[in-house]
Amino acid sequence: EREGGLRFRQAVEDATLTLVRGRAGATAVFCVQDMLAAAALEAADAQGLPLEVSTFNDWPAPMLRHPWRVHRI
Repeated sequence: EREGGLRFRQAVEDATLTLVRGRAGATAVFCVQDMLAAAALEAADAQGLPLEVSTFNDWPAPMLRHPWRVHRI
């Protein structure tokens, strides 16, 4: 969903929880779109999960809720 609706946010939250709490125990994710990066950070914050994000896109860093946790390429 391009608008980041409820299903989009739920899908990102499910994926984030699976990666962080799953067997891999991920501490970081790479997102190919800033909208995914913002949703991943929001999901991690909602669950109290520490998560670093790498992304390459053209949103200015202040558009992200926690720009210091996003490594932009």
